[in-house]
Amino acid sequence: MGVHGENFSMMFDKKEGGISSLKYNGFEYITRTPKVSFWRAMTDNDTSASEPYNLAQWYAAGKFAKYKTVSWLEQEDALKITFTYQAACVPTFEFTVSE
Repeated sequence: MGVHGENFSMMFDKKEGGISSLKYNGFEYITRTPKVSFWRAMTDNDTSASEPYNLAQWYAAGKFAKYKTVSWLEQEDALKITFTYQAACVPTFEFTVSE
């Protein structure tokens, strides 16, 4: 699935659940599907308080999220594509990414 126009093209990957290629004026800016992250780098305070262990599920939640569905809305001058994922944590939750 893709969108093409003057000097640009975008490809979307249903299997990976996101944009897989963005080319503009002959240059490719995106070469693989970006992934969502709910994690941030740990600080010294986090490490001494055992937070990497306590918050590890947030690392897994985005890294191993499961792609569920894709939907799109065509407009006169735009295309909105929304991907739905299920987070890999307990309790789990669904989240969306729109492009």
